[in-house]
Amino acid sequence: MIYLDTNILLYATLTKVDDLSQKDLSIKIIKELAEKDNFILSNLSLLEYSFVMKKAKEDIEKIKMSINFF
Repeated sequence: MIYLDTNILLYATLTKVDDLSQKDLSIKIIKELAEKDNFILSNLSLLEYSFVMKKAKEDIEKIKMSINFF
């Protein structure tokens, strides 16, 4: 099992990122690990994720959907 850092989740789902290659790489990592059911997240990571997403003024439904996926 691989522990995913909050930054990977954020780069994959934030609307505005500084570097699109980081977004693409994060999405690729999550997809590959999800296909193998080979990653874990801590509750703290999910709390941090939702806090940063809200602070970035992302849509609340997008946040909920992402958390349900993770």
